[in-house]
Amino acid sequence: MNETTPTSTAVERNMHHTLDSIRDQLQEALAGDPDAPTQFKPPDGTIQQLQAYIKLIVDDVHQAASETVVKNAELTELHARVQAILDGAADAIITIDEDARIESLNHEAERMFGWTVDEARGRNINILMPSPYHEEHDGYLQRYYETNERRIIGIRREVVGQRKDGTVFPMDLHISEIRVSGRRIFTGIARDITDRKQAEDLLVATRDVTVFALAKLAESRDPETGEHLERMRAYSQILAEHLAETGPYTEQIDDEFLKNLYRSSPLHDIGKVGIPDAVLLKPGSLSDEEFAIMKRHTTIGAEALESTAQHASSGGFLAMGVEIARYHHERWNGAGYPTGLAGLDIPLAARIVALADVYDALTSVRVYKSAFDPLVARSMIEQEEAKHFDPAVIEAFHASWDAFQDVQKEMDGCTFEFADAGAPATAAARPN
Repeated sequence: MNETTPTSTAVERNMHHTLDSIRDQLQEALAGDPDAPTQFKPPDGTIQQLQAYIKLIVDDVHQAASETVVKNAELTELHARVQAILDGAADAIITIDEDARIESLNHEAERMFGWTVDEARGRNINILMPSPYHEEHDGYLQRYYETNERRIIGIRREVVGQRKDGTVFPMDLHISEIRVSGRRIFTGIARDITDRKQAEDLLVATRDVTVFALAKLAESRDPETGEHLERMRAYSQILAEHLAETGPYTEQIDDEFLKNLYRSSPLHDIGKVGIPDAVLLKPGSLSDEEFAIMKRHTTIGAEALESTAQHASSGGFLAMGVEIARYHHERWNGAGYPTGLAGLDIPLAARIVALADVYDALTSVRVYKSAFDPLVARSMIEQEEAKHFDPAVIEAFHASWDAFQDVQKEMDGCTFEFADAGAPATAAARPN
């Protein structure tokens, strides 16, 4: 017995050492597994007890391994199902990591952009957009990381995409963010809207032609106005484009303002359809009563356009058309009609059209007057600065003088029967 005891003690010591090693390895192998045992500490006892404990550990390991295999199989199946759903989606779906590198594309994204997922994986998302937008996109992402400013996350935006062959196309894009194990993953859902944009462009073109045709119909009652609408629209656009770059109204005049002005400025005199020919076409000066009738064209036109705008799904240009029709005969000093507005209370579009309209009236033949020489007309308009016209619009007129002359030459508006410069611009122009 004396020889056996030390041997048994040594075996137990070795067994404890082995179990300690097993424990450490298991703890390392199962780290992060919520179902794993939290502690492996062999109990004191006989070899048989230690062997039983080993069996218990081995059984636990086998069970954990079996459950892990099952979980992996389930995850693999789930991933396959999710990928099948993504590949069956009608929209392009792109996932990128927090460094803006592409991680996956679904089938529609591969078709839309021309890249296979294997070609695109690991490359910067900028390969899917034209180079002029790269810096803007990088800036958005950087600001989002620094300030959490959600200018692109969670918002549907209309952007420009680029295919692998370099062709560009319009698309709707919605980007969302998820976090996986502390990592940021961004998912973009994109839709090619080329067909929709073409349909919208056709609709806008049709609408613009219809509106211009109505304005021409009203103008046709005066056989001597010639290309008045075309010239007046061009003058208005020249003034607005200059004011968009220089002067006090740069923040007010954006691309939408310019588009609406182009479409609505020809409607300024649409109300003349309600003015009797005896007044509208009178070759001489108007009496006070006749002038009161003539002035009604501003409210007639505005009310007609207001009624139309109420039934229109997209009435931005009509709303501007209402302002122009109603207020383009107001004056900066408040002496105009129909409401006597003054200064900045007069809508900007109406202040721009007012100068363009008067300049064309001065330099064109009318039933009540001959045409003025362009330089004479320019001088007459300058005299009305801060009286009839907005000083900022006068400044734009000065700066754009050459462009005005180009319009007149292009539209053959320079066959003048010159008149003397005896009358002020307002009287010479008359409501036209």
